[in-house]
Amino acid sequence: RKRVLAQCLGYRDPRICRYEEGFWEAAGQERLLLKLQAVFCLEPAGDTPFRKSVTDSIVLGCIPVFFNPATDFTSELLWEGLQNSTRIMVDRKEFMAGSIDLR
Repeated sequence: RKRVLAQCLGYRDPRICRYEEGFWEAAGQERLLLKLQAVFCLEPAGDTPFRKSVTDSIVLGCIPVFFNPATDFTSELLWEGLQNSTRIMVDRKEFMAGSIDLR
């Protein structure tokens, strides 16, 4: 998550990557509105591969960007074989090594 945040803040352009200070402290409606306005939603793994945020992204039409392939296995009911056309998978090792730019 730290690397995702660092890269996002490094762009200094909200059209490329928008990070909202206090996003997780904001009311649920405010967080959902941000996802509704976004095209892509970065979904780094948390304590577990599946996060409620993934479901929110899909329902609101935001294309989830994953960094952990285990997320595909935990979300089979959401995907129904559509994984490759409904999400983006970023290779975590390459991203952590700095060879993938989220732009």
